[in-house]
Amino acid sequence: MTTTDGYSDKKVIGLFDYDKEGCENFYHLKKHSEKEWDDQIFGEKSTGYYRKRKNHPCFYGVLLPIPLRLDGLTSDIKDAQFTSFVEIENLINQDRLIELGCVDEKKF
Repeated sequence: MTTTDGYSDKKVIGLFDYDKEGCENFYHLKKHSEKEWDDQIFGEKSTGYYRKRKNHPCFYGVLLPIPLRLDGLTSDIKDAQFTSFVEIENLINQDRLIELGCVDEKKF
């Protein structure tokens, strides 16, 4: 990194959903540019996983955290592999979606 690249005083963060596509893209940061991204994945499900770019500490890839209520729908990272059945819409509180009129609440 040079001080003239325009990023030395900023943070650039790529956010990834914890769905199948987002998890794959987060993990494949390494595969598309092995010399660019650290192999190590930091964090945990409840606070979010992240990766750092080598030699350019202002770039991060962040996998959105999973609320405790959805923990059973995802696996932990093991050998940098994990599975998820959580879409971004599942991360928003159901009561808030109803309050905003985004969900039709049906009573049976």
